[in-house]
Amino acid sequence: MRILGIDPGTSLIGYGIIDVDGKNYKTISFGSFKTGVNIRNADRVLDVYNFFDKLIKKYKPDKIALES
Repeated sequence: MRILGIDPGTSLIGYGIIDVDGKNYKTISFGSFKTGVNIRNADRVLDVYNFFDKLIKKYKPDKIALES
C-alpha cells in the first residue's frame, strides 16, 4: 500500500510518500512545497492544487493522511 502524508501550512506544506508491506516501510519521496509570500489566497490554493495533483498522478497513492 502506498500512503501520501501531508503536513499542511499556509505557505509551507510538507509531504512524504511511503510504501507499506506488512511491517516493512519504504520511503518513496518527501519534501515540501512553498507558495509565494505576497500571493492572493485564490492563487495560493490553485498552486497547492496543481502541485498535489501532479504528485498524486505521479505516485498514485492508495491512501492519503492529512495532519489536522
